[in-house]
Amino acid sequence: MAQRSLSNLALAVALAACCPAAAAVEVGVLASLGLTSDYVHRGLSQSSGEPAVQAGLSLRIPQGVYAGVWGSTLDTSRLAPDFGDGDGYEIDVLLGIDRPLNADWSWGLSAGRYSYADNRSVLDYDYTEFQGSLGWRQRLRVGLAYSPDSTDHRRDDTPLSGARYAAEVALEWPLTRWLSATGGFGYQDAQAVSEVSHSFHSAGVNLRWRGLALGVTHYGTDGGARRRWPDGRADDRVVVNLAAAFGFDTTGSR
Repeated sequence: MAQRSLSNLALAVALAACCPAAAAVEVGVLASLGLTSDYVHRGLSQSSGEPAVQAGLSLRIPQGVYAGVWGSTLDTSRLAPDFGDGDGYEIDVLLGIDRPLNADWSWGLSAGRYSYADNRSVLDYDYTEFQGSLGWRQRLRVGLAYSPDSTDHRRDDTPLSGARYAAEVALEWPLTRWLSATGGFGYQDAQAVSEVSHSFHSAGVNLRWRGLALGVTHYGTDGGARRRWPDGRADDRVVVNLAAAFGFDTTGSR
């Protein structure tokens, strides 16, 4: 769905998982447009609990190679002490490959640059992340991520920079032709940049029809995350997503 996470390690894979129309495209362009009641990444709100508009565009070529861009609006008022005091934007540029191992299993590798276009801080919060995954029948996905250049703050607001690691398991299980159950669990080690590592989890349902998808998901984190971020970004929450995905082959046909 609309959330950026290890369960949708690359833009093209996420869009294909969203809607059958996009999944049918082997070579061509994939596009998505979505609205979420709260932009959540690894259990933490990126929009201070406010709604966000999100969109993505990617180009697929043979052998599972893709390049793409994905963006989301943000509420920066609570993301960092000097980040900003209102609306902001995240823009991600992705390059990767997603290939089958056999009829049941697939693997993926990607590199992404995550940028904050409206950052008014003297610090550079942009970062690079490398991700790898192993998937089973488009139902189960296990992923690992490594970022060598993350920036955050200590509890006393002293800035820190360093490496960050994350691991996640995500599941989407079909219940009917249009309805599926989702779940996930992950762990992020960010001791070097925020003095805390935390676990996160999710459970929800997705309803898909043609090129539209509606999801309702409950997100939660552990007590350590809620103590580290008492501003509410780590609190349990229910998120509603609405997304549309479109697939076009190289001739421009739907």
